[in-house]
Amino acid sequence: MQKKPRPTPFRIPGPAGELEEVLARRAAGEGKDIMSTQDFVQRALTVANEDTDFVSNHAWLTAIREGYLQHPGYTKLANVHKVKETQRFQLVVGLIKSCKRGEYGEDYAAELKDPTGVCWASIHFKACNEEMFPGILQVGSCLVLKDIVAFRLSKSSIFLNVTIRNVERVIEKSMLD
Repeated sequence: MQKKPRPTPFRIPGPAGELEEVLARRAAGEGKDIMSTQDFVQRALTVANEDTDFVSNHAWLTAIREGYLQHPGYTKLANVHKVKETQRFQLVVGLIKSCKRGEYGEDYAAELKDPTGVCWASIHFKACNEEMFPGILQVGSCLVLKDIVAFRLSKSSIFLNVTIRNVERVIEKSMLD
């Protein structure tokens, strides 16, 4: 006896539809790497309005084209947030979402983002050298960081410690972005 194909169910548009799809896949036992409902909702709320950065930003697209996100040592910012105390990562890539001078004068604090999350970075003033790394403090530029240390300050606060040795590449924001 031949099985009838299941009719395609109505799909709710937007994040609610995505959530419904994830729950259906989880119930069907598909995939072991499906994120929890809470993680998905949090990601949908924080990243939904920012997705255009990862579709049209020249710096991000250049990082993809040059293979940084396919590098075996690449770590997503969502995984950086799982640090217990201090941990070193081989490669982290993120767009600068915001940047401001640190509380103590010379260093800077930048908010980095990727499609999986957001993380703060403390950038040492020597790494902010515009001659060596043009566009390093420009919102929309992409930082490629190597051998980078992440440390947890509190339950909810994680920082990447960026020094001049950690900056692999700065991909400047395009004038068209």
